[in-house]
This record gives sequence, structure tokens and C-alpha cells, in this order.
Amino acid sequence: MTASPDVKARLRTNTGEAVSRGVFGCPPMFVGDEMLFFQDRLEFVHEALSASSGHARA
Repeated sequence: MTASPDVKARLRTNTGEAVSRGVFGCPPMFVGDEMLFFQDRLEFVHEALSASSGHARA
């Protein structure tokens, strides 16, 4: 499955996009253009998503 041409092509595409966005390790997460790097707690992602949608938590 991972050796299939479709999977390899998707990996190349995703890797190219990650490099162009400044990813330099794993696991980055993006909320819009903001990279949240090595966030082991998803509440940071939730707060960023809430803020980007105008529903920021206090």
C-alpha cells in the first residue's frame, strides 16, 4: 500500500507543501498560516481555531 505510486505522489506533494510552509520537524499543526509546533496538548489548537473564527476563549 505505501509503495503504491498514488501514495508516493501524495507524500511528495505533502512534503513539498510542508517545506514551503516552514515545517522543520514533527508534529506541526496549522491554523490558517499559524504553525503550532510540538503542541502536545490540543487545547492550543482549539484556542487558535476559536480565535481565528472570532470565538476566542477567555
